Amino acid sequence: MTPYEFESAKRQDSENFLERIFAYCDEQVFKGEERKVAFELAMKCEAKTWVQSHLGKSFEMIVEAFKMRFVLLDMIIRNTIKHTFHIKDIRNVS
Repeated sequence: MTPYEFESAKRQDSENFLERIFAYCDEQVFKGEERKVAFELAMKCEAKTWVQSHLGKSFEMIVEAFKMRFVLLDMIIRNTIKHTFHIKDIRNVS
């Protein structure tokens, strides 16, 4: 295996890992789990050191990526509810 093939395989593996974690988080959130719980459950699926070594990023950067995803997920859910029920102020809906 050439160095290029190795890096390509590692990158693909990392992307698959993130997709698995994101999918698991989304699944937990839609099941009604709190975001913090969903994140903790997802991270228990894989070791923290694996994340750092395979992605070459700090754990804190991964946490930030998850936070951003939850913000986007919130926006999608809120917009869906708003458009579905024609609610003007979604903040009053829980």
